[in-house]
Amino acid sequence: MSLATSKWAAAALALGALASNNAAQAADSACLTRSEASSLMTYALPDVISGTAARCQQALPPGAFLPTGGNALAQRYSRQRAAVWPAARAAFLKFAKSGHLDQGTGLFAALPEATQQQLVGVTVQGFVAQAIPLDQCSRIDTVIGLMAPLPPKAPPDCLPYLST
Repeated sequence: MSLATSKWAAAALALGALASNNAAQAADSACLTRSEASSLMTYALPDVISGTAARCQQALPPGAFLPTGGNALAQRYSRQRAAVWPAARAAFLKFAKSGHLDQGTGLFAALPEATQQQLVGVTVQGFVAQAIPLDQCSRIDTVIGLMAPLPPKAPPDCLPYLST
């Protein structure tokens, strides 16, 4: 993986509120291309937002963006999911096969696509819930609030430029 792509993967995970040393290392070692990572991030972003809102609920004031606008943003971004699912599925399988979830890839690939989509969402939400320190919720809330006006495809597509 190139240095630029490694930085992009780390930025994608950070913006998606998945930033931890383990998550950045996992994306780096999966060797996802920018296009693969963008597809996966586009698909996962609604779950990232929902997972972040759930995790940070107790740490944010009632007027913060996530408690007031997080659900609507996740719903708006989820409209892109069907279009990117084939590429996101391939990227998720590539990530899994790179050693991060390798034991379950055969089972995952054999499941109906609707079930696969639900599992990707649950996996992302669960990972977010574990990865976010509560003291970072205010900062993450600000970043998600700033990206809210952007078109749904913009945040994943902008990440390569934020990491250079």
